[in-house]
Amino acid sequence: PDYSPSVLSLLKEEKTREEVLDRYSQHTEHCQSCNKANSFFKKAPAYIVAVAVCAAAWLWKWPLAVCAVASLALFLVRKVNALRQSLTFVDYVHANVKGKVKE
Repeated sequence: PDYSPSVLSLLKEEKTREEVLDRYSQHTEHCQSCNKANSFFKKAPAYIVAVAVCAAAWLWKWPLAVCAVASLALFLVRKVNALRQSLTFVDYVHANVKGKVKE
C-alpha cells in the first residue's frame, strides 16, 4: 500500500511500553462511560474517607468499631484506585495471562 509520509513517520517512531499500553488516551478519554467512571473514581476516595471519619466520630466509644471502619475505608480506597488504574494503564506481561494453553 501507498502510505502517506505522516503515517510512515508514525510507524517508524519508537514508543515506550507506557505509550503502547496507554488505555486513557486510546480509549478512556473518548468513551463517555469510561470517562464518567474515571471522574467518579477520582472523587470516590475523598468521599470514602469523609464517610469513614464521620462513622469513626459517631463510634468513638467503641475502638474496635473505629478500627473496622478505618480498615474498610482503606480497603475501599485501594480497590477504587485499582479500578481507576485499570482505566489508564495496566502493564501486560504475556507470561502472567491466566488460562489454559491449547497444544
